Amino acid sequence: GPHPRPALLQASGATSDALRRLAERGFVEIVRERVDPLMAPTKSSNHLADPTDDDADAPPPPQLELHEDQDKALRAIDEALDLDADTETAPLPILLHGVTGSGKTEVYLRALDRVVREGGRGLVLVPEISLTPQTVRRFREGLPGVRLAVQHSMLGARARTEQWRDIQAGQVDVVIGARSAIFAPVPDLRLIVVDEEHEPSYKQESSPRYNGRDVAVMRANMLRIPIVLGSATPSLESYHNARTGRYRLLEMPRRATPHDLPTVSMVPLGKEFYSVNGSGLVSGPLDHQIRQCLKRKEQTILFLNRRGFSTYLHCPSCGFVFKCISCDIALTYHRGEHALRCHYCDARQSPPSECPECTFRGLRRSGVGTEKVAELLSNQFPDARVGRLDRDSVKNDKSLRAILDDFSRGDIDILVGTQMIAKGHDFPRVSLVGVITADTGLHFPDFRAAERTFQIITQVSGRAGRGENPGKVVVQSFSPDHYAIDLAVQSDYRAFYEREVDSRQTLAYPPFGRIAKVLVQSEREERARKLADDIAARLRTVTSSESISVLGPAASPIARIQDRHRFQILVKAANARDLGALLRQANVQAGGRTTAEVVVDVDPQSML
Repeated sequence: GPHPRPALLQASGATSDALRRLAERGFVEIVRERVDPLMAPTKSSNHLADPTDDDADAPPPPQLELHEDQDKALRAIDEALDLDADTETAPLPILLHGVTGSGKTEVYLRALDRVVREGGRGLVLVPEISLTPQTVRRFREGLPGVRLAVQHSMLGARARTEQWRDIQAGQVDVVIGARSAIFAPVPDLRLIVVDEEHEPSYKQESSPRYNGRDVAVMRANMLRIPIVLGSATPSLESYHNARTGRYRLLEMPRRATPHDLPTVSMVPLGKEFYSVNGSGLVSGPLDHQIRQCLKRKEQTILFLNRRGFSTYLHCPSCGFVFKCISCDIALTYHRGEHALRCHYCDARQSPPSECPECTFRGLRRSGVGTEKVAELLSNQFPDARVGRLDRDSVKNDKSLRAILDDFSRGDIDILVGTQMIAKGHDFPRVSLVGVITADTGLHFPDFRAAERTFQIITQVSGRAGRGENPGKVVVQSFSPDHYAIDLAVQSDYRAFYEREVDSRQTLAYPPFGRIAKVLVQSEREERARKLADDIAARLRTVTSSESISVLGPAASPIARIQDRHRFQILVKAANARDLGALLRQANVQAGGRTTAEVVVDVDPQSML
């Protein structure tokens, strides 16, 4: 019978050349067949793989009974779907604000099921590639018989192209994908869903710069169809739109699981956290909870938004810190590779034995990343199976699926990871979540730093207690009294919004204004500074309204990346119209020059 070419070569140990010669002699026939990427095997094996999913033929699970909040949300979406698409006004975008585990996905499934049954099609955006395998599996189970397509960057070019053609030809009912899927040519589109709408990963940081969520809202408005934006921690912009009547707000404050939100406890951190042997990384209360979890044969997630082993290598004698020669950033030590790496340009070098400044040989590795935490846990809990999920451990789609599948089956007891594990995942065996340090991004020079901190703590905490066992969360922090961390521990989004929105309004930051970041970069520092000065002067010359302000230029927080010096100007205006007019009048255009490059980023998600 027929076998996939890669699997046949792997099983036989033969080369491609041997297969070609066999075909020339007529012993084998090589034919091309289309393969559905959704049905591809999740793991490589030594035998000939069956290109079908293990549960593709499994019977659909029994339909869950909706609780009151879910039923209200679904009725509201049904009302929007009932509106005539030929009317002049589009239905208001729906912000579905539901706590983690409240059953937002079930609401999406019911609404999409109705759309498909009535002959329409749906589009679902998810923020992270890491969420896609589980999302596809959940949608396949919840929408039996519905034709699905998936679009994300880890698919090969051929798979993406073939799925794109199927979508265009109307052979797909529901498209699931990351931000670029919003451009999929879906005919008869009747519903768009943007899950975890607050995620900054919806913003494309390279040209063409766009926010997938905002494009989705505009596309739904142009088609006059409903759009549902779902999140447990909505962006301040979306929640403000809902509070001011531009969006319709639907609240789901209760979990759909047997237990309420997990119990969260705070552990203040001190200098012992930075002990050389790493003994302070896991506090006493967190250590105790992990041991109890292991005894009950339940699973633990530990979150730290720093990869690598140590975040920098320095000389304790003279204070020298090893930095990337091309970027103004400290090199991260990776023990598995025994290398210093730059996380911006991926430059690598072997760790030196002595300081280049004073020749001191007792160099010290400081800071902590997921690699170090995983190694510490393996030593501290020798009987536990420890796994890691970050950009270093995930090389491609297959390795991502392998880690998630191992954890889902219970083959991993403790999973250590970055923000890849913090959002969207549903692992019923997880009863404990530990946040190694909640302060990682809190003090960044970014007006969204507090919002991001609140969101990430709330989201990762929500991974606990989604099954039959109640959940517990331990948050370790050097700033336990900061309102973003304190209110995240209390799971009080509304209080956080009220606190954060006051400072945003005072400083005219979104949602009370629009901003653009004009970034100028050049290999020669003086050229970048001079062009930035010139652009800032032009902007100030044409500025006539008091509601418009021009800040800078100033060196970017990361002043050099890939040998390019960086200066930035921040432009704030009351609305998008004034902002666009100002940039046009000052002739501020993105593009490369012989001496410098100008980047114009409207509504930037990163100020670094």
